[in-house]
Amino acid sequence: MPLATPELRENGIYALDGVWLIAKKQSDVLYFLYSQRNWDWLGAIDYRLSHGLIFQHGRLTKWTATDLIDTGRTADPPLHGPKR
Repeated sequence: MPLATPELRENGIYALDGVWLIAKKQSDVLYFLYSQRNWDWLGAIDYRLSHGLIFQHGRLTKWTATDLIDTGRTADPPLHGPKR
């Protein structure tokens, strides 16, 4: 069952199961979550948050938006390539 998608901070760094992820809003119900390495190199999306559910490589994970912990930190723009 879909859940509400919370408002995440743009370029906010969130912890999920011991991993730091950077949030990038795509729409009111969709965020892409990037590891620092993928963010820096404009690489693959590590996770997708949609309707409160977290997906990895298109597969539903055991996590939901409530599992994301805001670290209070904000990521700098990616090191390489155009700004997102």
